[in-house]
Formats: sequence, C-alpha cells, structure tokens
Amino acid sequence: MSSASTAVSGGTASMVVRRSLAGALAAPLLLLAACGGGADSIADPPISSAPTSSPTKPPKQESIESFIRRWVNEDTRMQNTGNTAEFRSMSKGCDGCDAVADRIEAIYKAGGRVRTDGWSLLRSYQSAHHGKTRTIELLVDSAPTAYTPSAGASLRHLQGGREHFQVRLIPTAHSWLVTQFVQVDS
Repeated sequence: MSSASTAVSGGTASMVVRRSLAGALAAPLLLLAACGGGADSIADPPISSAPTSSPTKPPKQESIESFIRRWVNEDTRMQNTGNTAEFRSMSKGCDGCDAVADRIEAIYKAGGRVRTDGWSLLRSYQSAHHGKTRTIELLVDSAPTAYTPSAGASLRHLQGGREHFQVRLIPTAHSWLVTQFVQVDS
C-alpha cells in the first residue's frame, strides 16, 4: 500500500505520477457515486430528513455508508471550491486525508483549480474490524479530472480509471472519523 501523501508527492515514472495524482486528487470522490457492486457492496441507504430526538433517547449512530457518502460529498465540494475545513474536520490523524487537503489548498492558493465528477463505486466492503475500528475497501472507477496547478498554468487532464483504496474509520458519539486513507497498489 502507498499512502495518499506519497501519491501527492509523486515519483519518477510519469505513469505512476499520473495515476498517483489522480488518486490523490479524486480519492474520496469515489464514494459519491451510486453503488453498482454485487451482494458485498455497501448500498446507499435512503436519504431522509434529520432525525428528531427526544431528551430520553440519544441520537442514533450514523451508519458507515452514510458517513462515507457525506465524506465523499465534502471531498467533491472541497476539490471544486478549494475550501478544505469541513473535509479536514471529518478525519483525525489521517495523513492521507491531510495530504489531499494540503494539495487542494496549494493548487487554489497558487491560483489553480480542480474540476472532476468523481468516482463510481464498483464495490465496497469491510475487510477488518479491530475493536471499534473498521477498515473499508473501496474499488472504484475514477472519472477524468481536469486541473490547473496554478494561475497561468496549462490545463492538465487525468484520465481516471479503476482504483483500489482503503479507509479506516473510528466511531465518534454519533458518527465516524477517517483515521487512514491509502491507495492500495494494484
């Protein structure tokens, strides 16, 4: 496995750099797309209005599926706007998450921008459960991405393609936090 922070820093082979940058820029976007996998896929639960709670009943724990969709929605918004605060608030000690957010901040600070439609989730499943920690495997088809790394720079394109990511989550009082985000070598 290579961390998303490694993907952001790049390498010597241009194909690896393009694939890694594509993963680093678009990684969390995969979860935004509707699930199209088999029986092991994490299905998108119906979206409903915020639950109302009585003083005697604590709010329910957000499902992993709902959290991941929310995290991906925020990542998409972050990439298309350059605002990383909410995305960062959804993780704790996640070097891969910070690397993606740092890269997006650097692009926008330099006058660049990112435009992407994100990922189509092909399959997702829980691969490990240690105490309260959950490890989720994400197999995705990444859409093409266009970006300019700085003002005046030429528009660059990432073709996208099939990728495999792993996300480690820990529960909070009512939701989850991402503690690890890595791209798994294919």
